[in-house]
Amino acid sequence: MRLQTEEQPEEQPEFWLPASAAPLTSSTPGCRLVEFQVGLRSLPYLADHGFHDMVVLPGAFHIELVRRIHRELFDRDAVSLRHIEFENPVILNDDDVAITVRVEERENGRVAYELFEASSDFVRQSPDAQPCVRLQVDLGATTFADEVPEHTAPIEIADDFYQRLRDNGNQYGPHFQILASISQSRSQVVGRFADAAAVNAGLLTPPLLDAASQLLSAF
Repeated sequence: MRLQTEEQPEEQPEFWLPASAAPLTSSTPGCRLVEFQVGLRSLPYLADHGFHDMVVLPGAFHIELVRRIHRELFDRDAVSLRHIEFENPVILNDDDVAITVRVEERENGRVAYELFEASSDFVRQSPDAQPCVRLQVDLGATTFADEVPEHTAPIEIADDFYQRLRDNGNQYGPHFQILASISQSRSQVVGRFADAAAVNAGLLTPPLLDAASQLLSAF
């Protein structure tokens, strides 16, 4: 899987992501660790991302967390993300869980990120620990603009769209119910948001990223 995004404003409201943490050195040369505490108490909006009666940390949350770390460490946006692999889901409850991100600069001009449901001490002492998410970011990538093909007329999302997703086990609450209509070409799908406020002044929030996977559910 590959993801490319436009540059985003530097400020990301703490409503969406946990507070920033200072990176720590790892036992592996060239690696840094960043630990966060994530849970429904500290980030209650995540309760709106359910699957079969469990609250699952969105894949979009992992991606945007990496994008923020990348911005803070390298003073540039992560606009090209490659080899995104989701290995294990993170199930949330009222108690916070530790999420540690391991950052490693590679010789090929990319930065490798691995996210663990574990403390930084555990990750430091366990170099072979299994991450829940792994991906790479191109250090030298810049923004780009592809030619947007002509799309069909927008199709309004029916009132039962999110109910049908819920029947399939995808239990989206209000913070993640943001699509209003869709249109498509042979190679692209475009969504319109129900509320302009969802765009959050141009910031790429986890619900906005999550909407990309919701678009696929419309077909």
